[in-house]
Amino acid sequence: MGASWRGAVGLDGDVIRSGLIAGAGFLVSMAIDLAIVKNKADDLVLLGGLTPLPERHWRLAGAVMHFVNSVIVALAFDRLRSHLSWIGNRQLRGLFFLQIENLLLYPLLLLIEPLHPARRAGKLANFRDPVVFLQEIFRHAIFGLVLGTLLDREGAEN
Repeated sequence: MGASWRGAVGLDGDVIRSGLIAGAGFLVSMAIDLAIVKNKADDLVLLGGLTPLPERHWRLAGAVMHFVNSVIVALAFDRLRSHLSWIGNRQLRGLFFLQIENLLLYPLLLLIEPLHPARRAGKLANFRDPVVFLQEIFRHAIFGLVLGTLLDREGAEN
């Protein structure tokens, strides 16, 4: 029964693993860009600050949420990547997919930003800042390149 349930919802160990590794790549790229730019554009605070948890737990909660999101994005990419076959290179398919995801979700971030507890407390950067948007492009590019490299099995020869 367990195997049929996993098959029905499309859970695949390679997809989950790829999502987790790509999510880790995103966090490494975030650590790099935060060290360079020195602002408060921390996605872990962004996510964790949406929980009812105390501030000291925001980054941990954000990490859990980030990795869940990473797996969901990997599952979506796995389902939709056949529609991206017109992009010849597997890494570019992942890059393209994650940039589209970023462009679709970023406006939602701008809508919730004024209400976000971490933003109101001064613990989170202004996401209307173009530098922050560029940081998100960089982070999503790393995620997409890693995901495309690991997951796009049909394009393994590219």
